[in-house]
Amino acid sequence: MGYSDLFVSWIMRCIDTAAFSVFVNGELAGFFSSSRVIRQGCSLSPYIYVIVSNVLSKLHNKEATDGLLGHHPHCKELNLSHLSFVDDIVVFTNGSLDSLRNTLEVFHKFSSMSGLAINVAKSTVFAVGRGKQALEAAAGDSGLSISALPIKYLGLPLTTKLMNKNEYDPLITKIKKRFLSWTSKALSYAGRLQLIESVITSMTNFWLAAFCLPQACMDEIESMCSAFLWSGSPNNTSMSKVAWADVCCPFAEGGLGLRRVHEVVLVAGGDWDVTDTGLGSWVWRKILRVRTLAKKFIRMDIKNGQKVKFWTDLWLPAERLIDLAGEIGTQTLGITRNLQICEVFADGGWRFRICRDQHIQQLVEMIHQFPLSLTAHVPDGVFWRNGPGDYGDKFIASNTWQQIRQRKDEVQWSKIVWFPQGVPRFSFITWLVFRDRLSTGHRTSRWVSRKVVGNLFGMEPDPDWDITILHLTTGTYDQITFILLRLVLQVTIYYI
Repeated sequence: MGYSDLFVSWIMRCIDTAAFSVFVNGELAGFFSSSRVIRQGCSLSPYIYVIVSNVLSKLHNKEATDGLLGHHPHCKELNLSHLSFVDDIVVFTNGSLDSLRNTLEVFHKFSSMSGLAINVAKSTVFAVGRGKQALEAAAGDSGLSISALPIKYLGLPLTTKLMNKNEYDPLITKIKKRFLSWTSKALSYAGRLQLIESVITSMTNFWLAAFCLPQACMDEIESMCSAFLWSGSPNNTSMSKVAWADVCCPFAEGGLGLRRVHEVVLVAGGDWDVTDTGLGSWVWRKILRVRTLAKKFIRMDIKNGQKVKFWTDLWLPAERLIDLAGEIGTQTLGITRNLQICEVFADGGWRFRICRDQHIQQLVEMIHQFPLSLTAHVPDGVFWRNGPGDYGDKFIASNTWQQIRQRKDEVQWSKIVWFPQGVPRFSFITWLVFRDRLSTGHRTSRWVSRKVVGNLFGMEPDPDWDITILHLTTGTYDQITFILLRLVLQVTIYYI
């Protein structure tokens, strides 16, 4: 592979001189040296594998650079020839027979160098367009299997069309299987909430990181989550106590802190001037549809002005200039549509054509009022809005969710229900009582800890529910007393 003898000797010394020991009854049972080189599970294995697999990646890049491996039409601009994930590799070519032969030659060359050969039985060729039959015939002669999209890769479906029920059904099945497992059947309300909040949300977000899920899929996921929370089964939807829209609110607004699936908005960086013609993949078309929402959060950070477009990028606080001036503005000001800021702003001033249009004059005045100075050798950047008037260079999902979700009025009793020292199952039942979803109001007079409550209140507790809550929300207590009062209230409600 071209490594120097010194580097090889370093690696071999790490292997030859390694010693191991085994714990027996809590004590080390002596050391022994390795005699069968690197094996699976050795801590050195991943590092050595990365070094070796990087050689295969370099070989592919060299073949593409030398023109022996034709680029896929959509990968040529990016100079992308392959993608690797652990021991899986996806190679993109132009579909010619020469590219197929050269790709296989790269694998044979790598095999002769490292001793690692591709598994022909697990390797598949996907071909489309002209020359498909000839390419599939050549692949079949090489022992490769032939397939077509959609397929499942790394647990996700790969498809060029709008995702249908059969393609997102693995996600639904996986979530339902987790709900129906025997370990989930004995969970309390609080346990079910924790399962939805951690495990189920993670499953859904894994798919949302790659796809814009269809509305039907999101509705089905939320329906199963609601049914499981209230009944313990994803199939029983008739026992709901609180609407799912009210459940998916922050604690301060009377909810349980969950998020609606459709509020997880994914924004990809791209050209805001792309026309939605209905062409391209279904994922791309869905991304274009959220531009109206996403552009409210984007602001360009102008440094040298070489990447920010004068007309079509969002660099003014108000709006894109092309939206304010219209297409006629490019002719009125004498600035073509694709010019960058650095081509319009030079020597500390703007290069505008003089015009008499009153609307354009107001627009020019607004541009002049915008503070701008170019900094050479510093590239332009992109800012994301994390709050009203707060823009930063990082995307923070929680801040974005707070800005796009539907807000509700805050409730005063949220701090009585949710606090760090609370017991989850007690807090959940108390939350249901405050939501008036349990028939325990007429039984609150049966205070099992009346004396304790009286000592903590500093007065005789009133059996009236509203008066008791008023004392808790408006009274002044030290930290320990306030924690104990809330715990007593929740324990009493739970056991009543």
